[in-house]
Amino acid sequence: MKSSNYNLLVKLPDNKILLAFNAFTMALAEFPLKDLPIIQHILNEPDDQINKRGNRAKIRKTLEKSGFLIDNAKDELAILKVRNRMERFAQDNHLSLTIAPTLNCNFRCVYCYEKHKKEMMNAATMKALVKYVNKEMSDGKNLFVTWFGGEPLLAMGEIAYLSKKFMTITEKKNGRYNASMVTNGYLLKKETAQKLKTYGVTRVQITIDGPKKIHDSRRPLINGRGTFKTILNNIKDSCDLLNISLRINVDKKNAPYTQEVLGTLEQEGLKNKISPYLGHVYPYTDICADVQKTCFRKEQFSFLEARFNLEMLEKGFTASSYPQDKGGFCTADSLHSMVVAPSGAIVKCWNNICDEEALIGHLLSRELSPKMHSNLCTWLAWDPFEKQTCIECEILPICMGGCPYIAFRKGLKDKGDCLDWKYNLKEMLSLYYLQKKKREEIEIANALLTQVEKLRKEIKKEQKEQATA
Repeated sequence: MKSSNYNLLVKLPDNKILLAFNAFTMALAEFPLKDLPIIQHILNEPDDQINKRGNRAKIRKTLEKSGFLIDNAKDELAILKVRNRMERFAQDNHLSLTIAPTLNCNFRCVYCYEKHKKEMMNAATMKALVKYVNKEMSDGKNLFVTWFGGEPLLAMGEIAYLSKKFMTITEKKNGRYNASMVTNGYLLKKETAQKLKTYGVTRVQITIDGPKKIHDSRRPLINGRGTFKTILNNIKDSCDLLNISLRINVDKKNAPYTQEVLGTLEQEGLKNKISPYLGHVYPYTDICADVQKTCFRKEQFSFLEARFNLEMLEKGFTASSYPQDKGGFCTADSLHSMVVAPSGAIVKCWNNICDEEALIGHLLSRELSPKMHSNLCTWLAWDPFEKQTCIECEILPICMGGCPYIAFRKGLKDKGDCLDWKYNLKEMLSLYYLQKKKREEIEIANALLTQVEKLRKEIKKEQKEQATA
């Protein structure tokens, strides 16, 4: 036996608990903190005979069952590489499209990385898109669409037309259709949310950047008017219809105000009806390069993210997320995913949607230029297994080299763009564990209360029967 390359031990001294996490199997095991020396010895010398007796044998069996100890012949890196290739290139059971029916927007956010073109996706482009989807959707294949922009709700007519076509195609092909949307939320009235639901949209991401004064200064309408109150009312009207994720974009200017957002959500009765999380403001393109001085470094943001999750936990929100293993990183490095602009231009990454130099194809043209072919090959040739730092990293299975776009932009050669987990995984796992324990305590308390109430009714019934006897 040998130790997995992806083990992480986390001490919770106040709770006298040791958490063991394995990024390959995604296992999280709980041990008494006093067993740490034993666990370290087992992981360092798994075949030592002393580790096969008594309590040590039980601990060793747990570690083996959860993937912390593995067979000497097992090559985890090779398996990860196969998993990566399978998910990115071989799994032909789905098609993932990010569609921007318009790049126009009713907001002028201070950190936006897009050019706001007023064009809408025209009839010819929509017809070509439907034709493409119909051709790509073999029997049993699933279609996943993310509506993007600009502000996609400015193009409800186009969304309605395309959604109905997509739903008809997947039904005929015995596939499944599911859609999500990234919207600023200003136009998400209840009636609109109801329509989106009928169009297969189940999840929506909306952004609020702080309390009213802060948000309105960062995410105003084109005419400069505030948007906070309208968005908040729309969230309240729509949260029972759609699964809403609330993104709070943070930089050095608004970071101190994130806790106030949680207070507002609680006041407005939205606690645990939506899912708040922090978003990292980053200068993705030259259009938003002027915000670079106010952006946090990845390490700094990771600390803020852990602190925000702690604040959520303390306030009783559903907080800490659990890491997920990855085959590929995102739509950009997958053969079966693409981003479609209103013009019909096709790119691989959301951040390139306004970049004419980044095209990998066009819906209205059958020709693939040498430049388009080169762009496509660059994305698909992205390989974290060619980067020594990634190969040696204990969280490779949950990162897979991070964002290829940022890695390309930074010119990284020996490593990828590390995810937040690189810097805050121990803290996030601790918070996840504490929240899980808290939920279990609440469930136990509720079960006890139910039993007490049942017993009370039985006693009352007996007393009544005795009184009438």
